[in-house]
Amino acid sequence: MSGEAVKVDIDVAGAADADRTTGAGGLTSANDNRRQRRPPKWTWQGVLASTTALAGAAAVLLHLMGNAIHRAYFFEWGIDTGPFPKSGEWLVIMGYYGVSNALGMAMLAMLKHWYVVALSGVGLALYLRLLNSSWNPLDAVDKWSSLTSKLPGWVRQSVLASTGGALVGLFSLPIVLVLVVLLGIPAEIGRNIGVGIAQKEAKDFAQGCEASKRQCIRLLREGVLVGEGFLLESSQSHLAFLDVSMQRVRVLLRENLELQSLRLPKVN
Repeated sequence: MSGEAVKVDIDVAGAADADRTTGAGGLTSANDNRRQRRPPKWTWQGVLASTTALAGAAAVLLHLMGNAIHRAYFFEWGIDTGPFPKSGEWLVIMGYYGVSNALGMAMLAMLKHWYVVALSGVGLALYLRLLNSSWNPLDAVDKWSSLTSKLPGWVRQSVLASTGGALVGLFSLPIVLVLVVLLGIPAEIGRNIGVGIAQKEAKDFAQGCEASKRQCIRLLREGVLVGEGFLLESSQSHLAFLDVSMQRVRVLLRENLELQSLRLPKVN
């Protein structure tokens, strides 16, 4: 009797130890799952890398917009941009002014078409809800594979290849859209700003040298009058101006060229 009692005690103790071990293992497993489910924490290296990437992309877009403004302005006046190169700093600064101008125009457009903004917000909310739902588009792929499993081999391969090509084409549409937004829209905004600046100046120049906001200049070379008009652009080697007598844009070499202002600033 004593031997059996000792055996029973040992078995009970072993079962209790096993239960404690299982419980501890279950607790550890649950803790591990909780640790795995925690969202990744941002490190300073990650923040620095993300900031650097955003700054680089912003610099490229500002440079692109500034270049579009520069080219559109010269194209509107019919001037070649070759004799008037611009530095990277100038293009970035012009791109910054272009962004500020575009944001102001966008705010006015959003206030004017507020219902479109509201519908866009609803569409974005539905899209985010779809992303967070339990629907998985890959389930349809699995069902399609199971349906085609009974077909002959060559037919099944042809169907899968066609389906894969169609999916690749559909998935490429958002990528192309993102590229258009990142590259096409800044260039178009810069072009519109450059054209707008040229048209605004042309409207001011049409009032004449006396009534215009921009001052006219007189150009002389070795004391001989070359022309009078409005200065459009200048570089170290060339100068472009609108000749009021000819009503034409002229590009001249700056060598031995003297510029004179035709009126002084107004004094209150």
